[in-house]
Amino acid sequence: SEAAGSAQVGLQLELQGAGEDIQVVVNAETDFPDERFRPGSELFVQRAGRIDRLVVTSARVQGARPVIGLRGIENVEAA
Repeated sequence: SEAAGSAQVGLQLELQGAGEDIQVVVNAETDFPDERFRPGSELFVQRAGRIDRLVVTSARVQGARPVIGLRGIENVEAA
């Protein structure tokens, strides 16, 4: 299943809070958002020519989109 493999994910920043409380609104291209964005899940993103591993620290749904916290994303510059 896709949940066990990789998926393309589009991220849109939505700053809510500060420090470790900043969260990201996800425009997901996956059929399994509950599995993909569960706290503890790992996401791999390409940034500045390298692949970074991010860990989901929190997750909730706002409208139809997941809103997640990510370890290592503490401000706009880190995203």
